[in-house]
Parts: sequence; C-alpha cells; structure tokens
Amino acid sequence: MSDYHTAPGAGSGDYDDALLAVTAHGLLGPITSITFASQLLLERWDEIAEDERRYFLQVILDRSRFTGEVLKDLVRGLPGEATVLLDGLGVEAERRQQASRG
Repeated sequence: MSDYHTAPGAGSGDYDDALLAVTAHGLLGPITSITFASQLLLERWDEIAEDERRYFLQVILDRSRFTGEVLKDLVRGLPGEATVLLDGLGVEAERRQQASRG
C-alpha cells in the first residue's frame, strides 16, 4: 500500500472515498468468514465433528490474523500522533483484558 501522504491525489475527497471503499471491501470478506464460522460453532457445536470444529477454528484464527495485518498496514500509514493515540488505546484494552481474567 502506498503512503497516504505521498499518493497522487492524497487528501482529495475522491482519493479518500476510494481508499475507504477498497479498505472496507478488503476487510468485509475475512470478517464475514469469522462471523459465519463463529456462529456455526456456537449454534451447532455438538453436531459438528471434532476435525471440522478444528477447521472452523483455524479459519477464524487465519482470517483474524489477516485482518489484523491489514489494519497494521493502515496504521503504519497514519501520522505519528495518530499512532501514539492508537498505542495508548491498545495498552488500555490490554489492561482491561488482564483485569477481567482476575
């Protein structure tokens, strides 16, 4: 992905709209797979053979990792002050997760 600040037409409304559309489209596929596999496992766990459950869990893991990498690529293109804010949010989310574990 090219750097947002140096891409031709960066900052124009058309460029921003196109970037958002491509990004959203690229994330919808993996998120749909995660949702489908999770829902299937929740609703039919006892009906699904163990090897198939493992397969669906692997789908969830793979698509989650892919989505995370896409989001990391997007963050790398943000201005420095935005990444500092996101890092702070990540630290806060991690603290909450650890607190909920006990």
